[in-house]
Amino acid sequence: MARLFIKQIKHEKIIATTETKVTLPISASYLNDILSQVLRPLDIAVPIILSKHISEIKNFYKTSFLKDDFMENIYFSRLEVEIIIDKKKKKNICK
Repeated sequence: MARLFIKQIKHEKIIATTETKVTLPISASYLNDILSQVLRPLDIAVPIILSKHISEIKNFYKTSFLKDDFMENIYFSRLEVEIIIDKKKKKNICK
């Protein structure tokens, strides 16, 4: 079990955060489903998930979505997604 911590950042300041529980490993489709569930009720566009984002999550447990990663306009500079693992087991984070 792990937590997905999502931060909206505008001009290098955190303007909003949200958190949800996730199960590991995380695939691109699973990450898209989770982001849809969390962001749509907040009226935030869901970003396009690229292999670069999955690779960053796998290697650094964190990735950032910039304005170019969204199909719609956004009011913040970037959206950061970070995986916080409850236990010290950090194997098999991504499929």
